[in-house]
Amino acid sequence: MAKRKRNDLVLTEEEKSYESEHGWNTVNPNSARHKEVTAKLSKAVDSIKEARFTARISNQDLELLKARATAEGLGYQTLIGSLVHKYVTGRLVDLDAAQIALEVLMRKKKQG
Repeated sequence: MAKRKRNDLVLTEEEKSYESEHGWNTVNPNSARHKEVTAKLSKAVDSIKEARFTARISNQDLELLKARATAEGLGYQTLIGSLVHKYVTGRLVDLDAAQIALEVLMRKKKQG
């Protein structure tokens, strides 16, 4: 097949056949519909992109984190992301504080 310019909307028979088989339609990239769909798609992709950041931690903590991630069957960056998400959504629990709160509630229940 001869190489064509990117904006050439004239299809070869082979391309027409392929589009027909796969339920595709050729769309003029300058059309309002194309621009509308492209803008919506771009917005959707931007909303799911992950941000990157750099953090400094001790080598010892990093090695322990990697070991913990391996034990959990995760990559260490995935584990870090999970921990940050749990922290910012209030779902990362300090077990010692939870134990103390539970003991206080149990005492109140016995008294009340």
